[in-house]
Amino acid sequence: MDEKWQSLVFGKYNIQTVLIAVKEDSWQSTRRSMLGTTVEFKYNTLTNWLDRQDWSERSKCQVTNYVYALKRGGILK
Repeated sequence: MDEKWQSLVFGKYNIQTVLIAVKEDSWQSTRRSMLGTTVEFKYNTLTNWLDRQDWSERSKCQVTNYVYALKRGGILK
């Protein structure tokens, strides 16, 4: 994963924290808005999400989880 994407990874979160964070409706809407879009669009959407959420711990957890999902899916190397 390059430095740009690595800047959107904020550490390790336990599974319970992740499960609670990703359930949030507004986050699910944001995730759905990224389906079928470019990697650049996804990156911009994630950074905008963090900004709109004032870089809260919950938003960092959500974004970290999403970036790792992109990596597991082979979208990021």
